[in-house]
Amino acid sequence: MTATTVPPRRRVFVAAAPGGAAEVQRAMRQYDLDPVTLDQAATPGTTWADSLRRCVTEADVVVGVVGDRRAAANVFYEVGVASGMN
Repeated sequence: MTATTVPPRRRVFVAAAPGGAAEVQRAMRQYDLDPVTLDQAATPGTTWADSLRRCVTEADVVVGVVGDRRAAANVFYEVGVASGMN
């Protein structure tokens, strides 16, 4: 009898304005992806920047959700950090 291994779910870091990621996350879960935002994954006792770097490092994919550009300054910053980290 051989054991089958289940591949790990792909982690997606979703950079979005507050409240702008819920619909995208629901859609991603339907495709068995593991979407997470910085608000959800921030670690108590660490800086916001350290939490962001950890989120990007642990992600397989980074997605930026831009609606109203005036409300999405953090999205551009988070995607820029991810781009800088390659």
